[in-house]
Amino acid sequence: RDTDLETAEGETKMVFFSPKIEDWVIKIPRYSKDIDYCKIEVENYKKACEIHLEEFFAPTYFVGYFFEIPVYIQKQVFCDDSDIESSFYDWMSQSMEDERDDYNTDDDFCDAVCDATNDMCTADRLWAVFQGYVDSDKIDALFCFCNREDINDLHSWNFGYDGNTPVIVDFSGYKI
Repeated sequence: RDTDLETAEGETKMVFFSPKIEDWVIKIPRYSKDIDYCKIEVENYKKACEIHLEEFFAPTYFVGYFFEIPVYIQKQVFCDDSDIESSFYDWMSQSMEDERDDYNTDDDFCDAVCDATNDMCTADRLWAVFQGYVDSDKIDALFCFCNREDINDLHSWNFGYDGNTPVIVDFSGYKI
């Protein structure tokens, strides 16, 4: 029987999605150093709800165990890393605009912006993605929350859109 099941996997978890599971994705941890990163996401989502920051995160819940494997679900959102990358680039380009005259050509400036985009800190990434959607106090609160909870791996694939609103879809952080 065809399930139309698709998978994506990263360093810390596997994600299963299908049109037959319309609004949700299934997440299963890939244990890295005996850490259940999906469980950390559920805990972080609960903490975000407690301090009214849930709008920044795709809702994530523990469902139960299947043959001793923990199973989680997360609201399915549209993920487009190129759109997020564009947000990163636009943010960094605006931040570096005063330095434009320091570069010989527009291509040199664009190369410098690309290099800087690759090295963006968490605060800049959050500002780049959320600046047009919420006020600065909320973004500052989100940044403090991410720092406190070690949500430190916010690359373009870890964001998505719930409708037209950006959300973070991978918010467990990464322990080295």
